[in-house]
Amino acid sequence: MLTYEKYARAWEKAVNDQDTDELVALHTDDFRWMTFTQKPGGLDSAGARAFCLGGQINGFNYTSTIHESDEIIAGWHDITRQDEASRALSVVKVRDGKVHEFHHSRAPKLDKCHKATSTDASFNRATVSGTGFPPWEKRSVML
Repeated sequence: MLTYEKYARAWEKAVNDQDTDELVALHTDDFRWMTFTQKPGGLDSAGARAFCLGGQINGFNYTSTIHESDEIIAGWHDITRQDEASRALSVVKVRDGKVHEFHHSRAPKLDKCHKATSTDASFNRATVSGTGFPPWEKRSVML
């Protein structure tokens, strides 16, 4: 069974070492990177390979696995893009042991001194802001 760690480590090798062979080998012939926003419809395997070799991100590091099954794998990884550290959540659809769809969502990493504001996605999360409201308390926020 394909694991999220194995897939993320293939991305690490592709981005950090510029070796895309393992990554491309894990993709089905009809692979799509669905959430690649710079091209409508996403990227195929050749496009993902070109992205990795193109230097758009200069660091990729697997951090943890959230879920693994024969059909879905998911986890976290950190990236550095244009000198900005980000955390990304990946959800990967698997068919016959290979990746046929890759979805991700990325957000800048917050430093330990960050205080949440009403425009932060983390607003009302006491664990992030340090002074936020308990999660069971609802607050109205006008943005």
